[in-house]
Parts: sequence; C-alpha cells; structure tokens
Amino acid sequence: MRSDGQPPATIREVALRAGVSTATVSRVLAGIGNSRPETVAAVLAAVEELDYRPSGIARSLKMKSTQTLGLIVTDIQNPFFPELVQAADDAARALGYTMLLGSAAYDEERSMRYLDLMVDRRVDGIIVASSQISEQHWARLLRAPIPVVVVNAEPAGLPVPVIVSDNEGGSSLAVQHLLELGHRHIGYIRGPGAYTAATPRLEGFLGACADAGLAPDWTPVVRGEGQVDSGERGAAALLEQAPELTAIACYNDLTAIGALRALRAAGRRVPDDFSVIGFDDIDAAAWVEPPLTTVAQQKGEMGRSAVRWLIESIAAPASRGGGAERMVLPVSLRVRGSTGPAPGISGRAVAAVPHPGDPARHRGRLHRRAAAPAPDGTIVAVDPASAGWSYVDFAAYRLRPGQPASRPADDQERLVLVLEGRAAVRAGDHDFGVVGSRVSVFDGPPPPVILVAPGLPIEIVAETEALVVVAAAPAGPVRRTACVPPEEILVEARGTGQTARKIHHLLPPTAEAGRLIAFEVFTPGGNWSSYPPHKHDTEDPPTEARLEELYFYRFAKPRGFAFQRVYTLDRALDESLAPGDGDVVLVPFGYHPVGAPAGYDCYYLNIMAGPNRAWHFTVDPDHAWLMNWAPVAPQAAGPGEA
Repeated sequence: MRSDGQPPATIREVALRAGVSTATVSRVLAGIGNSRPETVAAVLAAVEELDYRPSGIARSLKMKSTQTLGLIVTDIQNPFFPELVQAADDAARALGYTMLLGSAAYDEERSMRYLDLMVDRRVDGIIVASSQISEQHWARLLRAPIPVVVVNAEPAGLPVPVIVSDNEGGSSLAVQHLLELGHRHIGYIRGPGAYTAATPRLEGFLGACADAGLAPDWTPVVRGEGQVDSGERGAAALLEQAPELTAIACYNDLTAIGALRALRAAGRRVPDDFSVIGFDDIDAAAWVEPPLTTVAQQKGEMGRSAVRWLIESIAAPASRGGGAERMVLPVSLRVRGSTGPAPGISGRAVAAVPHPGDPARHRGRLHRRAAAPAPDGTIVAVDPASAGWSYVDFAAYRLRPGQPASRPADDQERLVLVLEGRAAVRAGDHDFGVVGSRVSVFDGPPPPVILVAPGLPIEIVAETEALVVVAAAPAGPVRRTACVPPEEILVEARGTGQTARKIHHLLPPTAEAGRLIAFEVFTPGGNWSSYPPHKHDTEDPPTEARLEELYFYRFAKPRGFAFQRVYTLDRALDESLAPGDGDVVLVPFGYHPVGAPAGYDCYYLNIMAGPNRAWHFTVDPDHAWLMNWAPVAPQAAGPGEA
C-alpha cells in the first residue's frame, strides 16, 4: 500500500505518468541504456510521486539472481557465532547482497529445512557455519544447485569449500603458554566427538605435551560437551582424578568458564594456584572473573572470507570448479587473568621451556617492508596472527597534518610513540594534548612515552606531518595509563669502539608496565649493536627470559640499510636480512645481531613482550668471548690465527 492508502503503483502507471514506455522505465531503473537526461528525470519524478517499488521477485527472475545469500548457524545463542554473523552480513551488504539467517538450535532436521527453504527462495549461495554436520546433511549440501561454503567445520573427503581455524596449532599454543609459566601437570577437557574441531584440538594438546616430555599420567583428558555445565563437571572430574593438577586447558571458552566455576567451588584460587585457558575468544571471555586467557579465532574473518568465496563462485562459477578448497586461518593467544605461574611442586624443579613452534616456519617471514601510506596512514603493521607469535602487535603510521589514526578499546596494553613531528593523543578520558619533541628520530631527546591500559580507545590526530607508532601486547598484572616525559627517560652510552651505540630506555623492564618493553637504539655507521649475538627465547629465570622482539628501522640517509642476522644454533633458522628505512624485522627466537654499514647511521625501535616482564638473555657460546673484548685495544692472534 502507498502512503495515501492506494494499492501499490505498477510500472505501467509510472510509464503513463512519465510519458514513456514500460521498457524505458525498466532501462532507467536498471541503469542501462542511453536514455536522454530529461527522460531519466521524468521517470525518476514519476517513481517518487507514485512511491513506486519494483518487484524484487520479478527482477530476480529476469536477472537470475536474487542478490541474497543464506547463512545457517548451529545455534545463534552460542556466543561464538554473533561476531561471525555480523561480519558476514556487513560484507554481503557492502557487495550489494542481503543475508537471510537461519538458526538451527542444534536440530539437524531444522537445519535441513532451512537449507531447503533457502534453495526454494532462490538465494544465490549458502554459508553453513556449524560445529557439527552429519553425513545426511553433507549429502543434502552436495545436491544443492547453488554454491555452498562451510565455516568452522570440516567434512572428510567431500568436495565442499571450507574455512577453519588452525585448531591443532591453537591447542599447542595454549599448552606452550602453560609450559612457559612452569606448569607440568595439565588436564584437558575435550569437545564432543561430533564436533569436527574436537579431534585436532585434542591432538594439538597431546602432541605439545608429548613434545615437552610430559608423562601421560600428568596430562589426563576428560570428555566435555562444549558447554558451561559440562566444563564444570569436567573440571570436577579432573580434580578428583588428578589432584596434583595445576592447570586445565579446555576445548572452548564455554567449557573454560564452567571450569572456573568448579575451581572456585573447590576452593582453588585462579590464577594464584591454578590456571585455566580456553579457546575461541568469545566476548564473555573478557567479562568473567578472572578474565579468561584464551586462543583467539578470527571469527569475523571467517564470515568475510566465506562471503568473498561465495560471490566469486556466483560471478564466475568455473573459477572455483566446486572443489574442496580449504582455508586455514591462523590463531593467536589472548593472555588475560586466568593463567599465572605454577605454584611450587615439592621435590621437582621446573625445567626451562623453549620458545614454542618450529623455527623453519618463520623462514622468509622475518622481514616486513614499509609501503607507501595506506588511507589510514599505515606504512607497516604486524599482528600476532601474521607474525606467528603470541604477544607483540605493532603498527607505524605516516600522518598528514590533521589526519587521524585510532585504535579501539580492547584487552591489550598499548604504547603510543610520536617518533617524529607532533600529534594530539587521547586515550579514553585521558587527554595528553599535543606531544612530540623532534623532527627526526636522530634529533636530540627521546620522545614522550604514552602507556595506555586495556579498555581505553586511542585517538591520534597529527598536528604536523608525523611518524607515529602504536605497539600492543596482552595486558599484564600492571595496568597503567600515563605519559612519561622525555626528561625522565634514561639515556645510556653503551659499548666502545665498533660496538658503541646510544640507547633510550623508553619502557625498560624496571618501568611500571604490564608486558611491553621498549628501547631506542642509535648505532653509528660502521658499528654493531644487539652484540655480541644473544637470544631470549626460553623461559628460564633468572638466566633467560622468553621475549618476542620487533625491530623498526630508520636511517639518517633515506637510502640507508642495515644487516641483521637471525639464527639458531642448529641453523634450523638462519636468515641474513637487509632492512631499509621504515622496515620491520621480527625475532621470534634465536640470536639477532645488527650491523650498520659505514656511512649509514642506523636507528631502530625495539618492542618486546612475553609471558613475564623481564629481560634476561643468553649469549651465543661461540661468541661469548666478545663480552670481555676491548675493541679499542690491539688483539693478539689466537691459536692457529697468526
């Protein structure tokens, strides 16, 4: 009905009002053809006057497309799915599609009815976001006459495109985190066998425990159902079965929330004498007390990628060929308040824990080159998922006068540095005004250091052209928002001769902060720094700390470069890099000396973070003699060197 109560206008009425044919009205509304401007104006005026709405069904029959997609989820009440659904809907809308949503409520018949309904409604493609899908359901999907993409579940041997997370790697990451904290008696509450993620997550847990040399009776496993109540029952069963446990890893966050309840009922204090870690990073993980440490899936990216795949298949069906393509999204660790150091265990010393992961997987991924500023000013960025690590997040911005940059409130501790130029910085209700003390990083004093506690959004607006860095890490026990002025930052002259360099202790280990550590290092051309070669990839206090490290480079001459080698003693990782101006080098583990070629004075910003905020390192034993070397004094030839 129209606003005046009359029946809806027809295309014939629009044509009569505009004085044209119905075919002309169709061409104008479809945006095709070459109608004269006055004809287009007459048609649009008639449409407005008559409040005409084209028939979507008729249009779809003509175009053989309804511009709609279907999305079926296991249960919309499961807190894993809302972020995925929202991201998929946003992506579809941005591409001109409408999303139809069906929630199966864990009912297979209901799910299949939704599938049939969406096919009947002529949707252009379907996304199935599910934890479990039966063989009967798979068979129905394969018979669907439209493209289908499955998210969060993985059919065995069936030609359906799937998007999943690195479930096995995520469980391994959770175990490595607990090992780094000294835990050796670790229980696991697994997911139900019908959930396709349950098996790889269990395999990741068992594999990581075996690799660490933990005996099977130190790592008991009980069955769960992926819900809060089953997590509570599972944790109670583990405590009864193995009272010596000091940590529990869980199939998902709902299970972990239930485990927290059971531990509280049993009088166990988390994280003082017991640690719990989940999987998924649902919103509730940050709301429970204590906030839950978890393995984060890229739920939003799952939804966006599924939409992209569907629309590519719709636009060019032959391009994908209906094959069983598989996208595996990396996961990352979100360290919050439910994990802490293991309590002392009588009669057994806690062994050192090496950096998790295979060094070989970092080959070719350590050097990130700077690019021209993106629309938001970003020139280089690294997040834990892309770096293959757990703690350090980093972005550098080149901002024009008046250009803003921002970061949303989350559970990360952040560090804001205006390295060059001037910019206004605000974090929540904390207004730091305009900060910045130098035109170039090579000019005089250190920059002001702005530390931002979790939960505060950051807003930056450049007053002049500015180089701004925002680094982040999971929040630690200290949560502080403050600005440290340049005059309070320690400036150190370190080394002599060819090892001489200057260091600004921006956020040293002794500073009041959560996990982040930051230094500026100035190395004259011809000199060496991060030298003698040392590493900090093993949690073995007080001998060595486990810290991820990032280098952000600048040079006094724009064409300058440095040499940096990142290697392990067994040479499983051994890369020699030549970072240029604005580039980043990642040091996930291993030794990492830096050389500045003669004529090219070198600056780098070090950002470090790890499970504990301490900087202890071990020097390469082959080069330990350099610790006592006086480079300005003549050196006698060693045996066989004359």
